[in-house]
Amino acid sequence: MGDISWFFTGVVFVLILLLVLAVVLIFNRRRRAANIVAIGSYKRRTATGQKCSLCKRKDKLQFYTMNNGQVAGVCKECRATAKKNNWERV
Repeated sequence: MGDISWFFTGVVFVLILLLVLAVVLIFNRRRRAANIVAIGSYKRRTATGQKCSLCKRKDKLQFYTMNNGQVAGVCKECRATAKKNNWERV
């Protein structure tokens, strides 16, 4: 009788362990799915949500590399300044 009770205790322990593992895997999968962003919404948000590096207005930006290697987002009105300074378009 003692051997059978240890057997059932072991089975119950393994089942509880499998249940906990399944719950952890389900929550981990949901968290990873929450990090995925649709590229269309990301492009729309970044295109109009950032400010121009020169005049600080929110507008659609084109990105240029400055002579010192930094990247600058430049609006339509400030593109002439970027071209005059020989910044390369990214």
